[in-house]
Amino acid sequence: MLPLVAVYGSLRRGLWNHHILAHSEYVAKTRLPGWQMFSLGRFPGVRRGQGYITVEIYRVTPPVLKALDQMEGYYPEHTKPRLVDEKKFYDRVQVTTGSGLAHLYILEDRRYWQSPLIESGDWVGHQQES
Repeated sequence: MLPLVAVYGSLRRGLWNHHILAHSEYVAKTRLPGWQMFSLGRFPGVRRGQGYITVEIYRVTPPVLKALDQMEGYYPEHTKPRLVDEKKFYDRVQVTTGSGLAHLYILEDRRYWQSPLIESGDWVGHQQES
């Protein structure tokens, strides 16, 4: 079975990076507990914390997952990692959703954890308010 990916920022429908997922199977929209969302300007980051984030879940092919990894600056252990000031920017973890286990890109670089918190946990709603 193809893997699931949970996306919360510019990859969601109607936003500028969604074209990467345009031919992937849309599975569901849901809110995940135990996460906080931060604004990094043009895109968000998430980390574990108190709160919820709104995600869209997609079933993706291996080439699409690879394209997402490259976009997010995540490289699996067997390849050279992309470093931002010698620190990993995003990591990819698996989270439990109502649709099954899904990959989620999380903000690894702690320097950005002081960025403005998006209380709603919904990047699309935050963009509409801005």
